[in-house]
Amino acid sequence: MASQQKDALLTSLPKAGYYLLLPILLATVIVYPSSPVLFQLLLGDHQVAVAIAALVIVAITLRWRLDRRPVTSSSSRRIVVLYCLSIGVVCVASFLIHGTRAGIRDSIFLLSICTTILCLAKRDYVRVVENYALFLSLLIIVSGVIVIAFFSGLIGERGWLVSRLSISKTNPVYARQKAGDSNYYMPLYLAVIPIPGDYQDSGSFTRQPFIFTEPTYTWAYLAPLWFLIYSDKVFRRRILCLSAIGGALLFSSAVLGMLSALVALYLVLLSKMIRKRAGVLLLGVLAVLVLALYYKPVLESVAPDKLSQVAYFSERINISDFDIAPFGVNVGGGDEPITYGSLDVLVRYGYVGAIAYVLWSVTIFMWSFRLMGHQRLLGNRLSPRLAFAAVTMSLLMAVKVPQITMLTTLVIVGYWDAKQGSS
Repeated sequence: MASQQKDALLTSLPKAGYYLLLPILLATVIVYPSSPVLFQLLLGDHQVAVAIAALVIVAITLRWRLDRRPVTSSSSRRIVVLYCLSIGVVCVASFLIHGTRAGIRDSIFLLSICTTILCLAKRDYVRVVENYALFLSLLIIVSGVIVIAFFSGLIGERGWLVSRLSISKTNPVYARQKAGDSNYYMPLYLAVIPIPGDYQDSGSFTRQPFIFTEPTYTWAYLAPLWFLIYSDKVFRRRILCLSAIGGALLFSSAVLGMLSALVALYLVLLSKMIRKRAGVLLLGVLAVLVLALYYKPVLESVAPDKLSQVAYFSERINISDFDIAPFGVNVGGGDEPITYGSLDVLVRYGYVGAIAYVLWSVTIFMWSFRLMGHQRLLGNRLSPRLAFAAVTMSLLMAVKVPQITMLTTLVIVGYWDAKQGSS
């Protein structure tokens, strides 16, 4: 009798505890290291801790109810498998040749996301993504309440300055505070509040990243998720998630994020007006080229301060100074070169990694673009187009995220696969 009760308890764990634990672990891995709030869950060596979290995801997934479909039963699954294998080989090669520690970590990240997409039953994967979105939404709501209390004076500044808190020196917000661009506060350890030095004098609106280090990361991780949620009318807690994430995007107001959203929606609009996919692509490429050529007037009109940031990094970063090898950069005895955004892929994984990164970005974009014409894949006619917008947003925002593993994009591809079945 006791044995039967024990077996019943073990079989009930996946339905309760796994639905709660797996989304939290996924959030910790996917947004690493861009969220100082979730970074606090990583005790000791943060790279080892996040790798262990990813391995726990694999263990939970394999313990759970498995999907019996063939691994390559759909185009989306084939993309996930080939992407993870090819990028994983690049990461391991970089570790073996150059000792790039992040190579092993990123390989484990890919293994964890790939395992959840391929091994979980479709309804279980959908439920996990829904709970992942709900978990981030609840964090955003709590963080938002704290931000309001902070600026209304209910929570005092004294004592919550990052440099005075007992947090790890490896926490990314600590490095931001040390850089001195703003004063960073973490009230109750659940919100990140940057205050520029001239805030009191200017009295202007200060963009808030909520649980992330900066507004761009808020958009990089949440904007694609918002489009994905909006694309599915039967998404659980849809209104709550859309409202929480939408509010975070509104009050973070990242320039790159808003421009990326405009490009994605522009392509969606073109797809409704023009039947020929080649015409849509041509006009889309032209729009991107115009933005690239005339970015200065655009930034001057929407965010003049961004021009100084572009000039600052342009002066400090010179790719010709990099001793680029196939799978990394030969540093020698000198300091590691300064990088920005996705240029970090070139430094960590060399020109082989950079080429693979670009080719896979194009491949995933074209795959989602081709499927955009399929109707009623996710339950309503407009859904495929908005799911395409989610993929496009994640790829465009990846320019700012210094990682070769496009985990948010893979999650969206996996959700698409779980909703539409074989394609």
